Amino acid sequence: MKCNFETRTFAKLIIHYRFVHSHERDFQITCSVDGCVRTYNNTDSFLKHVKRKHKTFHENHLSRWREFNAQADVAQNLQPIQDNCLDSDGENLLDNAEEQNEIDISDIDFKRRFAIFLLNLRENFKLPSNSISQVVNELTDMICYHQAEVLKKVISFCSDKGLGEGEIDQLKLLMTEQSQIESACLQLNSEYKLNKYVRENFGFVPPVQYDLNRNSKHGKYQYIPIFQTLEKLLSHDDVFSYIINDHQSDHTALQIIFYFDEFTASNPIGHKVKNFKIGAFYMTLGNIPPKYKSQLYTIQLVALCMSSLLKTHGFKEVLQPLIYDLKLLETEGITITKSDGDHKFYGSLSVVLADNLGAHGIGGFLESFSCLRNCRFCFVTRDNMQTQLYCDDFNLRTEEMHSAQLKNLERDSSLSSVYGVKGDSPLNSLEYFHVTQGLPSDLAHDLFEGVVCYVLTNTVESLVRAGLFTLEDLNDAILNFQFEMTDVSNKPTTVQKTLRNFNINKRLHRLGVWPDFCH
Repeated sequence: MKCNFETRTFAKLIIHYRFVHSHERDFQITCSVDGCVRTYNNTDSFLKHVKRKHKTFHENHLSRWREFNAQADVAQNLQPIQDNCLDSDGENLLDNAEEQNEIDISDIDFKRRFAIFLLNLRENFKLPSNSISQVVNELTDMICYHQAEVLKKVISFCSDKGLGEGEIDQLKLLMTEQSQIESACLQLNSEYKLNKYVRENFGFVPPVQYDLNRNSKHGKYQYIPIFQTLEKLLSHDDVFSYIINDHQSDHTALQIIFYFDEFTASNPIGHKVKNFKIGAFYMTLGNIPPKYKSQLYTIQLVALCMSSLLKTHGFKEVLQPLIYDLKLLETEGITITKSDGDHKFYGSLSVVLADNLGAHGIGGFLESFSCLRNCRFCFVTRDNMQTQLYCDDFNLRTEEMHSAQLKNLERDSSLSSVYGVKGDSPLNSLEYFHVTQGLPSDLAHDLFEGVVCYVLTNTVESLVRAGLFTLEDLNDAILNFQFEMTDVSNKPTTVQKTLRNFNINKRLHRLGVWPDFCH
């Protein structure tokens, strides 16, 4: 996004972006020193880059700027800065020391800033709500103590300078007024107040609760209306502008990508672990580039329900509100209001991503992979898939074939094991989606955590037995590999030195850490 704020003072620029734009995801730091185009998402990396690559600029400007702001510690808390915030020569950033002492804070929303700080404590650092309330109360007390101490010193100074009692009383009244920071603390000092402020100011999308079984506490599930989720996604300028300016496809058609998975919310080795297994549905847009699809703010939660609810009631009942909204999106669309007017979008479900078990459950295929035909893509038998190695040899499933099989199942349910189909999927009621085309493979499970590990294990074993290298050579290559900064904290361990115990673990090959002689 673009910001129209202009100043010749570096400190003013930093204060503005820190308090006004710190919550905006699409703000980034672009260096621009000596024509440099490197972009960073956090301040520490940006400052290290300037110090390492632009030493003269750092010594002439950033070092003096750090010293000037040492008490405020602004440099350590820089927020992402908009492109070209630094001049190529840097001469106009710190040329007026008097301006630095006249920073305008009238446009700073202290309450919003403080709410972001509390949300960061709660969501990122997992601090309990009672602990957050304690932090806010202690902070409020310290602010009051500080104000009282400053007032005492100012009054003593003014009395020594001979100010009259009337002027001192006005000064007391002025300095005892509630500050914006103190007001923010008092207005956000409880979980209820914080949640209320978030709902009103942060585009919070409340879930809708459905009850499928009133006699059970596990019969309820939460669903977030897809129209509200799309409004939230398209409110981001980067997402909206890319979809509008994408000339390679119809920019009014939204491609909805769903993801389903189950997770355990309790001790995974406990004896009641299945009682707390939860099924989660997420969504993102297929129209946006991959670099945005991997951002958390573009991955939105759609529904949460107990896995036991899916087993007893099935996906059809749980997905009923979602399918209703998707049909409305296909026929009536959604209107997004921007500064240049209203924009009409239509859309439908594009693909559903899930592991094999989840994909078969949603698609209406048998979830037992020991049946005669256990593939959701083709009609091959379990025995033939061990000998047929080419896709052209397989008879792929089609919509017509699937519909015919469902009609036969209505007449004879025993054909389920023959077809590998247990029933129709509720997603087939959508106009532009069918399970035979919309349930792609899960590469993470099928390849990266599946067959690739076995292939690499056998390959390395064969190479070691052939004497091309040893397991000690492989360990040395792993230890001496130059990891990138993002992978240092997740680097793999060395392998065992006994060939009969050798096994490629999933973490090692996921990072692609292999010496040249293994390729």
